[in-house]
Amino acid sequence: MSLRTVYGASRGRQSRGISLRRVAAFVAFALLSVVVCGQNENVRGADDGVWQRYYDMLADDEDVENGTAENVYDMLADLAANPINLNHVTRDDLERLVFLSDRQREDIAEYVDRYGPVRTVGELAMLPSLDAVRCRLLQCFMYAGEGRARRLFPPVDTLLSRCRSELTVAATVPFYTRDGYLRGADKGYLGPKYKHWARYRVGYGRLLEAGFTASQDAGEPFFTGRNRWGYDFYSFYIAMRNAGKVKAAVAGRYRLRLGMGLVMNTDFTFGKAASLLSLTRTTNSLRPHSSRMEANYLQGVGATVALSRHAELTSFFSHRLVDATLNSDSSTVKTLLKTGYHRTRSEMERRRNTRQTTGGASLALRSGPWRVALSGVATTFNRRLLPDTSVVYRRYSAVGKSFVNGSLSYSYSSPLLRVAGETATGSTGGLAALHSVGVSPSSRLDVALVHRYYSYRYRSLFAAGFSDGGAINNEHGLLVSVAWRPTDVLALSAYADYARSEWPRYMVSFPSHVWDGQVAASLALGAVTLDARYRLRQRQRDNATHSALVSRTEHRARLSATLDRSTWRLTTRADVALTACDSLSRGWMVMQGGGVALRWLTADAWVGYFNTDSYDSRIYAFERGLLYSFSFPMFYGEGLRYGLRLRADLSRRVMAMARCTVTNYFDRSAIGSGLQRIARSSQADMELQLRLKF
Repeated sequence: MSLRTVYGASRGRQSRGISLRRVAAFVAFALLSVVVCGQNENVRGADDGVWQRYYDMLADDEDVENGTAENVYDMLADLAANPINLNHVTRDDLERLVFLSDRQREDIAEYVDRYGPVRTVGELAMLPSLDAVRCRLLQCFMYAGEGRARRLFPPVDTLLSRCRSELTVAATVPFYTRDGYLRGADKGYLGPKYKHWARYRVGYGRLLEAGFTASQDAGEPFFTGRNRWGYDFYSFYIAMRNAGKVKAAVAGRYRLRLGMGLVMNTDFTFGKAASLLSLTRTTNSLRPHSSRMEANYLQGVGATVALSRHAELTSFFSHRLVDATLNSDSSTVKTLLKTGYHRTRSEMERRRNTRQTTGGASLALRSGPWRVALSGVATTFNRRLLPDTSVVYRRYSAVGKSFVNGSLSYSYSSPLLRVAGETATGSTGGLAALHSVGVSPSSRLDVALVHRYYSYRYRSLFAAGFSDGGAINNEHGLLVSVAWRPTDVLALSAYADYARSEWPRYMVSFPSHVWDGQVAASLALGAVTLDARYRLRQRQRDNATHSALVSRTEHRARLSATLDRSTWRLTTRADVALTACDSLSRGWMVMQGGGVALRWLTADAWVGYFNTDSYDSRIYAFERGLLYSFSFPMFYGEGLRYGLRLRADLSRRVMAMARCTVTNYFDRSAIGSGLQRIARSSQADMELQLRLKF
């Protein structure tokens, strides 16, 4: 069945005062990035991390705070290391490209079906629905390989000769000592201050692969105590994709999403702006867990099998140990933990002390543009979940040992109209429903309407998806969005969202509501890309006496300019934050970055000045990290942030990388508090990495 058939019918072609001397030189250097113009470069390739320069377009601040942005980063890093052959692309492959809209996926599928085999990924730039940034991203995650039909499995000699493996090791060395390392094991951290990890992968393309990861956080014991076997965290998997009727199969640790995520989603989620690109996706996603994150994964087996041309079945089973805080009776669970830290005696006592068993299945039927799926998930624990429900906002938390959730999802896709939805319920009661409608009057205009109703009684332990508060419960909202490309070089987007909570939330003692809106623009002029974003967010919270609600208004804006040539680049970015509630808090940050790519050496450097009145006006800034490492630090107060990243490709098989970052604060003599306190005003870290290919 062709991609064109799968996707539907063809549509045709398509504050505080600061010293001027502190910023004068900085501003002068920053202006260099916007006064020069040239031709766009040929993207160097995914392995060099080019895609990271565009990643912050997807991540929102709230995604970074709740940890979901790291899941997205991990998925994209894995995809960059194992790019997709455009001439063999499947529907599931296209849906892994989360930065594409539904229309863009359909246009790519139609182009491959009509004009394939495609000779270069750059040909896709002719599609009217694709903007310049996404064309560059596609070259990071796809390549134009051979177009002839593939065998189910290659001959054994071919499999052995073309099987490739990769070993990556990394370590972080801090040039400071936190208080937790000075207090001894009884009152402080149990292990050394160094963070290190190793990752090994072997596979034949994307058809068959296996991986192993070992990771150690700073402060965790190493080859001592309860970690007598070395690392604190080990992860493994064996995965197969697109092997006949087996669309995906994983043994070991894996991530899974069913439908729109209302009953099961241990995979990635997005903020509102990026979520709009994929809200009409209801297909199931099963992929290995290859990252160092110690939470939100399943352990066991899972598979998606095509029963016929119109039916597929996804089934899974998981059994694992999870971290939990126990009640005083030492037999019931107060809170399930997801931090993954085991640095102190108390954290070590919570380490994997509870057994969690989960299983389920999803049966999907497809006919032309229609898809309907029925999903069910059941979970049991060896200990009873018993949170403190006397606290009002926890009144309807999940209580018990066994939980069951089920949902019905559907989707319809046509050249003009895309509709999708999922309705779920469970053993805790309540209802959760998410529905979206997308209209595309032309290849340059998309309008979407998203409605969700999540009862405050509804609970699913693995639910994650589109919401304002981050949880699939206690929310009723409506969002309207528009994305428009008036010309080939200009892209505009905007959304407005209103959501109401009928039950109290954390720090909100009454029913409340939130308004949220954003406008964004991107202009690509040859080698120069200009981006602008403004977001207004107003939510209610308790006053000082918890007797009434007050409004907290937050303004955030970002301007960035990038000049990207074949061997060098410059990027300037400015962020502004203004928060008003009981008092006014202002903050801003200006960052300048640059890079150069020589024959075997790549260097990136950046420097930024930040000045905020308080934590309320904090600023987030994405930075290029090492391979498979996420870096999106947060800054508040007054200070300077700068860093240097070097990559040396010593041969085809050996790559070494080093990254050094420094944060100097001008408004404090110590950083952090408690065990994390650093008794100085500066913080410097060195990261080292070595990769070997076999």
